[in-house]
Amino acid sequence: MTAKIFVIGPGRVGKTLARIHAQAGQDVILCGRRPGAWQAWARKNGLATQTAVGGTEKPSGLLFCVQDDVLADAISAWQGASVSWAAHVSGLFGPEILKKIPAKTHAALHPVFPFARAPSKIHSLKDVLVSLEVLGSAAPAKRCVKTWGAKWLSFPPSCDRARYHAALCLASNQVMGVLGLAEELLLGGSFPAAAGKPLLQSLANHALHQWGELGFHDAITGPLARGDSAALERQLKALKTKERQSYLAQLRALYPVLESGGHYSVAQKKILKQLLEMNS
Repeated sequence: MTAKIFVIGPGRVGKTLARIHAQAGQDVILCGRRPGAWQAWARKNGLATQTAVGGTEKPSGLLFCVQDDVLADAISAWQGASVSWAAHVSGLFGPEILKKIPAKTHAALHPVFPFARAPSKIHSLKDVLVSLEVLGSAAPAKRCVKTWGAKWLSFPPSCDRARYHAALCLASNQVMGVLGLAEELLLGGSFPAAAGKPLLQSLANHALHQWGELGFHDAITGPLARGDSAALERQLKALKTKERQSYLAQLRALYPVLESGGHYSVAQKKILKQLLEMNS
């Protein structure tokens, strides 16, 4: 009998992983709670589908690709399944949440990758890092990561999952948010749209490279890092009210990190605090 992988959750992550496993020649069934457009997508990509728990097909492995807030419920729905392995892709939870499902392997496989919202986009996970934490045999989990073309990184057992998840959200989602704000400010100042995104992307890429090479405190630049209150005042005066509030929120979040890193003199601290509070 051919081993079947049930990918549970037909969203961005589930579709991506189901197709990767299928393209690797594995027998995959994409599962969702209710019928929908995802089934037409699955048929187009040569994937079988299932909407009911406990159908005629029996899985050898379960791969949960659902949102964090419904993961526990999804696992509970499949707790009667007898499988060789069960895994999920959440960064917020470890493998212990899967213990309701009797299996030789329970694994948390978190792809450290931003799955974009583009409806037609199917991502490649080649060389993407996947944080890996396993209870039981690690072999099935490592086979999954290898199928994805990714690289596993052992998750430290002593690490706080919630802090890990918050840090990765900042490194991905908040960076996207800052770039979105930067684009809004740039284009709002009549900078050509066609050149704006390449300009910001180039700067962001170089900044990330410097951060990786030098660390935060040696890589950070700009008027706030220098304590240049005159330049900050000029920037703030040029912005509309909502833009100014958004920019100030970023400055206020960054200021204490720079202050604790010894970037300012006593006089600079006083002026910067007044400037940030005055514009609240």
